[in-house]
Amino acid sequence: MLENLTYYNILGLPLIFYLGIISITLFIASAYTGYKNKPIKIHKGLAVSAIIFGAIHILLAVLVYI
Repeated sequence: MLENLTYYNILGLPLIFYLGIISITLFIASAYTGYKNKPIKIHKGLAVSAIIFGAIHILLAVLVYI
């Protein structure tokens, strides 16, 4: 069941690939907003979103092998 969700194809690539791309993009955006001294509210929101997407990405990757 979980393997089907993890490897669900969207435009020929698995869902876990897209979650990884989204999470790394959010981490980079969060670092950039912190570097450019943008409002902390934006930086914090990007960081929380990145952590959530990263956690889902990791959980799907690990749980597929359990």
